[in-house]
Amino acid sequence: MAVPDFELKEYQRIALDRFTAWLRTTAETGADTAFYQATGFPYRPAPHVDPETPYVCLRVPTGGGKTLLAAHAIGSAAREYLATPNPMVLWLVPSTAILDQTLTALNTETHPYRAALARDFGRNLSIMTKAGALTMARADATGGAVVIVSTIQSFRREDEQGRENPEGLKVYEDAGALMDHFATLTQEQNAPLDKVDGTSRPIASLANLLRLHRPMVIVDEAHNSRTDLSFRTLARFHPSLILELTATPQTDHTPARGKHASNILHSVSAAELKAEEMIKMPIRLTTDSAWTRTVGAAMDSQRMLEEAAQAEQAETGEYIRPIILFQAQSASRTDPHRLTWQRIEAHLKTEQRIPADQIAVHTGPRKDLDAIPDMFDPKCPVRYIITVAKLKEGWDCPFAYVLCSVADQVSPVAVEQILGRILRMPKARRKRRDALNQSYAYIVSHSFDTTAQQLKTGLIEGAGFNWLEAAQIVAPLRDMGISGVAENHLYESDPLPEEIAQPGVIAAALGKLPPSVKTRVSFDHDTRKLSYKGAMTRDSRNILHLGLATVPQMGQHIDRLYAKTNNFRTNAAGEDTKPPFIVPMLGIRRQGKMQPFAQEHFLDQPWRLEACDVSDIVNRFRLTETSQTGTINVSNKGRIEISFAAQLQRQLAGIIREPA
Repeated sequence: MAVPDFELKEYQRIALDRFTAWLRTTAETGADTAFYQATGFPYRPAPHVDPETPYVCLRVPTGGGKTLLAAHAIGSAAREYLATPNPMVLWLVPSTAILDQTLTALNTETHPYRAALARDFGRNLSIMTKAGALTMARADATGGAVVIVSTIQSFRREDEQGRENPEGLKVYEDAGALMDHFATLTQEQNAPLDKVDGTSRPIASLANLLRLHRPMVIVDEAHNSRTDLSFRTLARFHPSLILELTATPQTDHTPARGKHASNILHSVSAAELKAEEMIKMPIRLTTDSAWTRTVGAAMDSQRMLEEAAQAEQAETGEYIRPIILFQAQSASRTDPHRLTWQRIEAHLKTEQRIPADQIAVHTGPRKDLDAIPDMFDPKCPVRYIITVAKLKEGWDCPFAYVLCSVADQVSPVAVEQILGRILRMPKARRKRRDALNQSYAYIVSHSFDTTAQQLKTGLIEGAGFNWLEAAQIVAPLRDMGISGVAENHLYESDPLPEEIAQPGVIAAALGKLPPSVKTRVSFDHDTRKLSYKGAMTRDSRNILHLGLATVPQMGQHIDRLYAKTNNFRTNAAGEDTKPPFIVPMLGIRRQGKMQPFAQEHFLDQPWRLEACDVSDIVNRFRLTETSQTGTINVSNKGRIEISFAAQLQRQLAGIIREPA
């Protein structure tokens, strides 16, 4: 069976080449010298592990494909350093959710992860869990590459408090199924193994089996495994090589405080991910002090994105269902007014009229996402997901486009846990409509600047963006990029009355229009509707008025079509059926009673209206706009850019005039 060809992105090839070159030099000079030659920085051995064990980290931002790099790195390590066609690999992940996700991918022959391993090892490959490793046959251990995928927690003998871990102890206990692995060991092989008390017989345990084969250890999301306990656990297996992959490696090296910096061999920048169409950037940020307006704006953006996605599917066949991630507040016994997930869900159902099957809650007792087998299935109705602290680990759905947080402040931790979920680009391929190449954040906040800085900090600390390249540049926020969709949309007028529809006259008039208008307008004889493609300008409207002036009542249909193409609000009633315009009656309160306003009330105290100061009345009825918008983007040089559109709009207001 032919191996599928999955081409690496350029930044992934560079990272893998750096790793391969370092391994080649390590085999000749040692890990410390090779690391210094590659980076110019000092090398630090992994705590508690043999100092001669090579130990490095590849830093890849969220959405950059760390797991794919790990799969390719195994073959490089086997060739350049381990010098074996049959390596044993211990692949450690931070949670059972990521464990299931990784195992499924590695066991699927058409998946890029499995294809990467198959390219190097062919059919001589075994993928197993810890449970499978506890019954591993000797032929599997010696006849091909073995990849054991597990959480690091399930390999620990004890927890952080020193209490025994029953699940982890299984790794260190005698297992009858493993006896054959220790039957004919040399004295040199037997020496480092744990023995049965009072004997020279090695314990037939998985821990001893790993020691025997000195596995390559891959630590996925390595920032979650930085404790002394984690390193002591790794040391028990005598690893031959440790590779960390994370967006946020440890950089503070303070051993006295239990902080050990990673040896960062190569860092991928967010600009590289953006250039390779891996992430949806920029992030368009909108803040508002009112939570209902914030939710409403997020809902509007989802609807507009869904229209863009439907147009995209019609042209390319790619299905996208834009999803909003709502971050609710946690419940509090002392504050009954908090915006909990229950209140957000109720608001969506009652005020926004969202069907229940389109809403999923994943927090506390509700784990709706666990019951959804395939978020990519076009039959899946879910468009709104409500959480509090974070989504389940390992949840990865590029359909997530919008983050809506009703908390008054967004911490960097919240960004790490949730904002990173809306950055992944569906199929890692830029879309034709620019709205679908960006992500959106709607945050309840009184300060745009503070919120923007918090998001920036979260992207740096949580999603792995480079703080060394961070800077602020002002740029405009425009129309969510939906203009491209509207420009190609065909708008229709109301049907002309049958008695005035003159197909021949209308067709002749349309044929005489200038090309700039004629290519956009058409008339359907059967439906008696006038159609216009895109937003109609005032000049085009005036040209249509002149060109179709001989057709009775055509003017009002053109005006309505002009309003529709520009999304102007219009009264649905016709000119002849519009209700009269009614001004509310003025009233005056005298002696505790409301009376209709009349001239008699002021006869005893004459006054002149023009002498009154109306400024206070104007202030009372002024609407205060608290919503602020801007963008967070990554420049071609990797800088994080924060823009604030309102400031730019104020600057341009004095020089931009609407066409007459």
